Amino acid sequence: MSKDEFLLFAKIKFCLEHDREEYEGIKESISLFKSAMKAQKSYVIISELESAGQGIKQKEFYDYAERTLENFDDSETFKEQINKKIIEILPQVKTEEGKEKLRTYATEILNLSEDIFSVQLFCVFKKQELKDFLVLKSINENITNLQETDVVSLKALTCLVMASYDDFEALGDIIDVKGKKSNPDTYAKIIQYIALGERHKNSYGQFEQLINVMRQWYPIYQKIKDIREEYPRENYRQPKDFIKPIPGIDLYNKYRNYLTDQNTGSHYVDFGEEMESATT
Repeated sequence: MSKDEFLLFAKIKFCLEHDREEYEGIKESISLFKSAMKAQKSYVIISELESAGQGIKQKEFYDYAERTLENFDDSETFKEQINKKIIEILPQVKTEEGKEKLRTYATEILNLSEDIFSVQLFCVFKKQELKDFLVLKSINENITNLQETDVVSLKALTCLVMASYDDFEALGDIIDVKGKKSNPDTYAKIIQYIALGERHKNSYGQFEQLINVMRQWYPIYQKIKDIREEYPRENYRQPKDFIKPIPGIDLYNKYRNYLTDQNTGSHYVDFGEEMESATT
């Protein structure tokens, strides 16, 4: 994973969060697409468990979970219901293999319940043999198999989308890609962001921690800077500490420059400057 790839992801994430540039208006579609992928993965795992053979108690639990999911109100209530039922059922299952299948099933259902849109889609998949499910499965496989060169190149991703564009268009209503947004370029951007996010979820998490620390540092730095400008060396006798480099300034400049487009001057990181300018 290259430095350029990480930088690209950081820029895209910033644009999405601030609704900027060519990523304006697609943040919600990306969230919906992720939910659809989550529902698809859960559907595959649960379907495999159900088709692998089930005893009386397993079927009782599967049927209960499905009924409860169809009447889903909120995640916490659902978790309580499922956990209560599995505690009741597990001691009645004779084999360890059967118990493990139930635990896996319960875990998958509980993970799914954290996202209401995933729950709704999952229930639709359970009721019907939908083309949308097969489309999602195919798209998920394509994303999983992407190489680094494919992820970085939006052109390559657009070609991938074009190869099965009918499938992507079928998802338009599900992920709210409509009107002017409904084009291969939009789907390519969605895939690129999701693929990059998966590849950099650990490194970007660490980067966000650093940025949060720098945001706490920035107001202090700005106050020191303002005081120094208010009492310039030419007009005032300054103590030695007054001219020392401000701790953290090198780190600030490093990442500020790193996430600045040298051609356009656009910044793709906010240490607190935007909030400051909005209040002045």
